[in-house]
Amino acid sequence: MTYADMFSKVKGMMMEADVSTVNEHLAYQFIVTGEAEGIVYAEVKEGIEQAHFETYHIQYNDENALSYTISLALYSARNYYTVYREFPSGKGFADMVYLPRKKFMDKPALVVELKWDKSAQGAVAQIKNKQYCKSLQEYEGNILLVGINYDKDTREHECIIEDCSK
Repeated sequence: MTYADMFSKVKGMMMEADVSTVNEHLAYQFIVTGEAEGIVYAEVKEGIEQAHFETYHIQYNDENALSYTISLALYSARNYYTVYREFPSGKGFADMVYLPRKKFMDKPALVVELKWDKSAQGAVAQIKNKQYCKSLQEYEGNILLVGINYDKDTREHECIIEDCSK
C-alpha cells in the first residue's frame, strides 16, 4: 500500500466518524513507517462537524523531519504561543522558540533544541553553551529549556526540560 492509498483510506474512515459530540480539542499524529512512510495529523476541535487532516509525506530521517514532527505535536500550542523557527539568539540559532502571546503571559517561554541520534542532554547543553536565552533578556516570565533527541536505532524520542536560570 502506498502512502497516498493509506492516507486516503484512513481519512475516509475518520471523516465518517461522528465528532459532533466532541467537547474538547483532540489532536492525533500518526507516524507511519514501512512502505507507506509519512506523517498524518488529525485534529478535532469543539463545535466542528468534521475532523481536520494534514498530511506530511516526509522521510523521518533527519533533524528537519524531527522539527516537523515536534511542530505537529505542538500544533495546538499556537493558540497560546508565537512560534519561531531558527530563532537568532546568543551565539547561534535556537531550533524553535515558543513565546507566550500577550494574554497568556502566565505560560513559560520555551527554547527548544533538537538532536538527531545524539542526546537530549547535549541539546540542553547547547542551549546553555551558546546562550540561546540571551535574546530573551527582556522577557520577564519563566523560560524552559527543552532538549529533544530521536534515536534512529531504538526509534525513541528522549526529552529533557530544565528551568533557565537568568
